[in-house]
Amino acid sequence: MAVAPVATEAKKAMVIMNAATSIITTKSPYIARTSSTTPQIDEVFGDWPDAERRDLLRLLDLLLAGLAALPGTTALPGTTTSPLNKESHA
Repeated sequence: MAVAPVATEAKKAMVIMNAATSIITTKSPYIARTSSTTPQIDEVFGDWPDAERRDLLRLLDLLLAGLAALPGTTALPGTTTSPLNKESHA
């Protein structure tokens, strides 16, 4: 950001290859930024573990439902179906 006034005064285009801040392009009309912003990256990494957790819980639910379907068994001791169904707990 310190060179923005130099680029403006010289009227020379300046391409910033790796700047995660979006404010840098407001410092000079001659600056272009080619990388992503921090929120673009953070949102993906924030959603990914949550999606993985949901997928794992669905898998666990299917496995335990299969266990509960076996004759004479329950999904978990003291339950009749999945641990994800809170109403099914004894």
